[in-house]
Amino acid sequence: MTDQGVTPSQAPIIVIGMHRSGTTAVTRLLEGLGVFMGRYQEGNAEAWMFFLTNQSLLKKAGGRWDHPDPALDILESSQRAHYVEGLKRLVRSPLMIGFLGPVRYLRRHRLARTGAPWGWKDPRNTITLPLWLDVFPHAKVINVTRHGVDVASSLATRSDSAAEQHDKRAARRPLLHLLGSLFGPWSRVSPVDDLDGAFELWERYMEIGTRWFHEVPPDRRLALAYEDLLASPRAVAESLAEFCGVSGEEDLITRAIADLKQSRSLAYRNDDRLAAFAESHADRLARWGYSP
Repeated sequence: MTDQGVTPSQAPIIVIGMHRSGTTAVTRLLEGLGVFMGRYQEGNAEAWMFFLTNQSLLKKAGGRWDHPDPALDILESSQRAHYVEGLKRLVRSPLMIGFLGPVRYLRRHRLARTGAPWGWKDPRNTITLPLWLDVFPHAKVINVTRHGVDVASSLATRSDSAAEQHDKRAARRPLLHLLGSLFGPWSRVSPVDDLDGAFELWERYMEIGTRWFHEVPPDRRLALAYEDLLASPRAVAESLAEFCGVSGEEDLITRAIADLKQSRSLAYRNDDRLAAFAESHADRLARWGYSP
């Protein structure tokens, strides 16, 4: 038993991977196969309990999801043990009702008794993974990757949409917008505000994720390319079921993969501007096994 009362067979499945890389689709697939991924989730299938914890870890280090490097300093400092001890207390505490939900919590009380294979997804896991592995040394890790231009395009588009919504709110409530400026900037500049910055952030996540991923023993890690999932969903679902120790029944898999959209694979090729961007970054893509 670990400090959390979790045996190797009860250890979590931690999903890592850059934002917009298909981690949400993989999480929905895992849930369809019978893996418990949290009772309360935000819109991208991130369990609120672990999402907020990761966000807090990054903030305490002076970083953010789009500015990850400060958090890496924690992993090489004397503060690491302090952070790990705090996480151990958290996952032993009643606060885990926020992950298990009231019914599961009242019946099980601990993560070791979820009643099914369990885990959580959060792109921030890519950065904080070593801390979670200190807490759950027998955890399994799924690393989801996607072509960098598709990721960068999706991130930049999301950033544009968020800025547009911000402007609309400011137009509807100009006084509140003005008052808000007294406590901080009207909007925050992010690396993902443009395609180049989003692509560079994808590269950084690939570097960080690959480093931590390869420190996990081979039998407890699974690399999953989003493009492979969309091209061969049944075969990938069968591999996931085996890796996670859940049923691989044909009907279950059929339902689990029903909502996957193959059109999202290498979507950048349908846009001349994005295709040209990929060509101009061919050498950087090749480092990660991708071509324009």
